[in-house]
Amino acid sequence: MYPEHEKLKAIQEQSQVICEFIEWLESGEASRDGACLEIARRDNEFGELESYFENTQPLVVRFFDIDLDKLEEEKRQMLEECRKKT
Repeated sequence: MYPEHEKLKAIQEQSQVICEFIEWLESGEASRDGACLEIARRDNEFGELESYFENTQPLVVRFFDIDLDKLEEEKRQMLEECRKKT
């Protein structure tokens, strides 16, 4: 009935581990000199790296091919169904 939520539930443990790993990388514990490691992307114009600021969870969810817009639609549908029951 809610396919995106089912996918999210199925990858919950895996996504948690990935999020914890990314947080560990960013904490400074991963590098020998204590420097924080971070996710970056290449600037297309000059090929330089720039910090990639995004909440980790949506990034991981997209990795598992879960559509965030559809997930939001399902949440709204759930809320509407709950309202109708009361």
